[in-house]
Amino acid sequence: MAKAKRAPRRLGSLIHFTPFFNPLILLMTILAILAAPPAIFPASDGDDLKEAESCRQSLKASPEKKKIRTHWERCIQKYKSSRPFMENDGRTMMQVARLYQELYLYSNRPQDLKEARDYYAAVAERSAHAPLGKEAQRQVTRIEKLLGSALAADSPQEKSPEKGPADSGETAVVSNIRHWAYPDYTRVVIDLNRAVSVDVEKTSSVLIVRLPKASLGELFRKSHIIPVRDGTLKQIEAKQKEPDAIELLLTFKQLGSYKVVPLSDPDRLVIDLFTKKQETNRATAEKETQDGRASAPSLLPSPPPFNVQMIVIDPGHGGKDPGAIGTSGLEEKEVVLDVSLRLRDLIQKRLKKKVVMTRDQDVFIPLDERTLLANSKKADLFVSVHANSSPKRNTQGIEVYFLGRASDDRAIDVAARENATSRKATLNLQEVILNDLERDFNLNESLEFAHFTEGAFVEHLIAKYPTSFLGVKRAPFYVLANTHMPAILAEISFLTNPTEEKRLRSNSYRQKIAESLFKGIERYLDSVKTSS
Repeated sequence: MAKAKRAPRRLGSLIHFTPFFNPLILLMTILAILAAPPAIFPASDGDDLKEAESCRQSLKASPEKKKIRTHWERCIQKYKSSRPFMENDGRTMMQVARLYQELYLYSNRPQDLKEARDYYAAVAERSAHAPLGKEAQRQVTRIEKLLGSALAADSPQEKSPEKGPADSGETAVVSNIRHWAYPDYTRVVIDLNRAVSVDVEKTSSVLIVRLPKASLGELFRKSHIIPVRDGTLKQIEAKQKEPDAIELLLTFKQLGSYKVVPLSDPDRLVIDLFTKKQETNRATAEKETQDGRASAPSLLPSPPPFNVQMIVIDPGHGGKDPGAIGTSGLEEKEVVLDVSLRLRDLIQKRLKKKVVMTRDQDVFIPLDERTLLANSKKADLFVSVHANSSPKRNTQGIEVYFLGRASDDRAIDVAARENATSRKATLNLQEVILNDLERDFNLNESLEFAHFTEGAFVEHLIAKYPTSFLGVKRAPFYVLANTHMPAILAEISFLTNPTEEKRLRSNSYRQKIAESLFKGIERYLDSVKTSS
């Protein structure tokens, strides 16, 4: 364990499994471990082992702690620092192995499972004929079965980053199928080891999702059924139709609209399903004029009573994803996190509203998890904060986006960069979301929110720091696509412009940006009060 104090690395609220891993078998493995009687250590082993046991119990009792890697590492290190572990005590080594094995469920890192295997193997070797050794060997066998060919696939020299899935011609592997039921929609996620093409067909009772070049993981059967108990789905069935083709059958009770969106890093297919009732309850979308502004309010349905209590702030990028990088090396992820934290403080102190951050440290959070967090918290507003970039160093200014068909070609380029995907994939996403946009009252509210934010930037920032306001624009940002509340994405300046990069290094400029975003939120809230 590193001696230097590091910021906790958040693992995320959703469990992801690595390709080639069957979650059911792994879960059975974990349950078998947890069902084993806890090890009892004599008092003579010293306080260091008691501290390790206390750390483990505290971790087991806290779902929030389990999401942060350093809590796991701290407990593991306490065991490793204890005298019994240093004396190769099998029971203590088993505890270390269990911790690594449980950590894998949250981290999605095969290396954690390999660490567990190695410690189990050490116990099996030292106590081959004892009950402890036999249990350790049983776990080694199970883990090695789970790891399988992933051992080779995980090796760096085996990977070829330059060769994309479209060029390789290789078959994708489905490693896991997950689902969650929310009050107003059901989400199904298909975990893959590479990108796939998708063909979707809807019948009277089944949504058929075909993956032409894909196969079920080696631990799946040729037909795999998952029963679902919620208001939308009855079951999910995965069929291996041909050696290199899968058919996913999502049998539903009632289905209105749906969205099927491929995502990367890691590769997965996200399917959102809405019931007919949920679809009916959505209001008709705003009609846009040629300049992109909303039509007269009389053409729009009145929004439902709207009392903002919780605001989600989403600092873009983070962790392994630095975002845009300035000419002198300033990274977007650092700038937007600092601005977002300043904005959080302003909202809490002046508006007394609850604020939830999608990240408050330098960690990587997938785009879909950011949206899931906002929806699961039933947030009332969503603000995503980013810094811009351009191949032209003289490009400067500020722009605010809301979800919709791209205003221009550059808006598509910006969305593609923030979506961490290709321009073509972003154009495809645009087509996927359009039908939903035509029925979503939040689109109009997002537009109003964006224009209030525009005015705040012009008055509070540009008056002191002359630059261009590039306007309120529409673009198919994935992080905005599934939000159930008014949502905007602000590009606060261009890191690739030397003048603006220099400003972004300044605390005073960052504070002024935060204050402008705050004023936009404040004015929007005032308008909601007036109209309600």
